[in-house]
Amino acid sequence: MRNVIERLFGVLKREFKMAREPNEYPIHIQCLIHLSLTLLHNFLRVWEPSRFSDELDPKHWRQPADMNSSNEDGADDAPQPSGARVSCHDALREKIATEMWMQYQQTLERRRQDRHH
Repeated sequence: MRNVIERLFGVLKREFKMAREPNEYPIHIQCLIHLSLTLLHNFLRVWEPSRFSDELDPKHWRQPADMNSSNEDGADDAPQPSGARVSCHDALREKIATEMWMQYQQTLERRRQDRHH
């Protein structure tokens, strides 16, 4: 059971910067943050399964002794996404941002029209 929990924290640290950095929130908030990150991770696994295809590959798993290790410069030594994976996510993020911007512009236009009527 301990290995499963430690692996979960490793996944959260790899996926969410917030889980890698210390914070000054009260302990009950810290527990909620990790619970929320776990729920978000599971949601993303359902709706973006390709994002986590390499997660099943054991070479990406960090062993318990490595969980809190970092490089000398303080950088996390978790595996970083490949260039193709980053490019795919950049394209998806750009698509979402563009769609949101278009929806926002349409909303502004509707509000302008409503004011003139």
